[in-house]
Amino acid sequence: EKEVCEDLNNSSSCLYNRIINSWINNYGYVCRGIHWEDKNFHPIKLAKIARFIGGKALSKVLSVLAKDFSHFRSGFPDLILWKTDLTVPNGGRVKIIEVKSQNDTLKDNQRAWLELMEDAGLDAYVVKVLPFDTKSSKKRKI
Repeated sequence: EKEVCEDLNNSSSCLYNRIINSWINNYGYVCRGIHWEDKNFHPIKLAKIARFIGGKALSKVLSVLAKDFSHFRSGFPDLILWKTDLTVPNGGRVKIIEVKSQNDTLKDNQRAWLELMEDAGLDAYVVKVLPFDTKSSKKRKI
């Protein structure tokens, strides 16, 4: 754990390279949460998101997950949104989103994840989705 935390707290390029190298060296091994064949789960995409999150925040989240996996194995937020932004230190911004319908409420494990993300210094939000009213909406040409 100490080695991982030290690497994660180093520069964003070190973090980026560590993720890419770990992917290459461990590809195909059975690992919870890793879906090797999922095209949305690409190492460059993961490395970019990790760089935008930052080493300290990522280290905090991964340390808690490693220590209490049974509690945090479910309830992870629905969306991770990211955008390249060269005006910020890590080169981009990340927002963590939990999506709820107007009648839905947060479960304890979802609340725990959002609190962990906020404690790590990440922007975490709950977004309520409202039904689309087709009668009052105007049609637009695309």
